[in-house]
Order: sequence, then structure tokens, then C-alpha cells
Amino acid sequence: MLEKIAAEGVFGLGVDEALGGQGGDAKDVIGFLSELAGYSLTASFISWGQRTFIENILSSSNPYARETWLEDLLTGKLTAGTALSNATKFLSDIEDLNVIVIEEDGQYYLKGRLSWVTNLRSDNFIAVFATKFEDDRKKPLIVTVPSTAQNLSRSEDLEFIALQGSNTAALTFDKVPLDERWILSDDAQAFLAETRPEFLGYQFGLAFGLAERSLSEVEKTLSRNRSILTTSYQETLDSLNSIKERVFDGLENRKQFLDNPRALFQLRIL
Repeated sequence: MLEKIAAEGVFGLGVDEALGGQGGDAKDVIGFLSELAGYSLTASFISWGQRTFIENILSSSNPYARETWLEDLLTGKLTAGTALSNATKFLSDIEDLNVIVIEEDGQYYLKGRLSWVTNLRSDNFIAVFATKFEDDRKKPLIVTVPSTAQNLSRSEDLEFIALQGSNTAALTFDKVPLDERWILSDDAQAFLAETRPEFLGYQFGLAFGLAERSLSEVEKTLSRNRSILTTSYQETLDSLNSIKERVFDGLENRKQFLDNPRALFQLRIL
């Protein structure tokens, strides 16, 4: 499914044409995610993961990921799992990081387990996540690990109805040798703060698409036997459009959400 979505060029929206993208901005990204969500939340969710991963490698000062994987990510040949919810909770002191870096004989290894990662096609995937050093001597890292990595194993797809078709699985790192070229940032907290507007902002596409589809279905019945809902329908539509304008404005002027991340979180719960 992802390759069919990618064939429309949507993963290149918001990506500089010089890098093989379509140009555009965050509004265009949310637009295509919204359109997808109007038909399938699963399709929109895996597309969010793919496009957010692309955003991460575009934001990194390390060019290796862009030079190595961007082309295949844009075409959907390579699927990408964005496993950063654990990192977000870690930085909020809610839970510990699930993957750690250990050192043996001068070589660094990754050890641990990510229990839920979406968009991991079994034959060709890459995942991004945060990890920390076992002895805490350095700051946590943001790393990418491809499916070809030694000692990395993927579980069978998790068998839950709502997750079917999403390629959601667990990843186990049994002393995976850490290639320094996989490191997107050696300061996870700073990197996540910098990319948070897009990480959270793109998620609005799923909610917008579902809301727009629901309102569209209501609108079809207003002229028949549900005219009593007209006022509520219009108020809800106006509220949705207001939230969209505020999200788009904050993503266009990123400093708003960078300086005041609380504003972005508040929009999510309206």
C-alpha cells in the first residue's frame, strides 16, 4: 500500500526539489495526510510515520541518512518506522528508554526492545528511535537502524484488528553493532525539541481528515431530515477551520511552537 501512496509523489511534499522532492510546505504535508485519513486512518498513519522519518533525516546535520535512504523513502521502496514516543516519555520522566548503548572492547552495541513500531515492512525497513548510554556518560542519541543490521530481529506483525495492514511489529536489538553513520543527533533532547513542531503538527492530518469526512457525511443529510443539526454542524466546522488556521500559522512561523510548545499540545486536545 505504501508504494502506491508514494507513487503519487506525496512523500516529496515539503521536501526541497534539489533533494528529489516536490517542494511545498508543512500545510501541503498535512493536506495529503488529511485526504488519506478521509478514506483510511491506517493509510494516513503509516504515511505520517514515513513522512515524519523523512523530516528527521532532513533535520539532521549528518548527511549520511539523506544520501543513503532518502530516494527509496520517497518512492516507498523503503518503509520507515518512527519510534519516538518512548523518547518523548523519557524526556518527560514518564518512562526509561527501551534501547541502551553498551560498550565492549571499544565497540558500541545496541541492546533492548521496541515493543510497538508501525510501518516496518518485513523485507525492507528502517527505524528511528532514541537510545542512551548504559553508564549515562553521554547524552542520549537519536539513531536510525536499517533492517539489514546484524543481530536485529523483527517480530511477526502484531495481531490486533485496528493494526492490520500497518506492518506494526516489535524490534529486538541483541547487541546490534552501532554504526556511527546511523546517528542523527548526539543530543536527543535538543533534536526532538527542534523537530517537535512537525512531529506533532503532521499528526493533525489524521484528525483533520477524519473530522472533515464526518462533517461531510453530516452535511449530506442537513437538507433532509436533520436540519436541526445545522447550527451544531456550522459551529463544529468553524471550530475545525479555526484550529487548522492556528496549526498552519504555527508551522509556517515555527518559532511560535519552538518557543511555546505548550500551544501546540493545547491545540491537540481542543
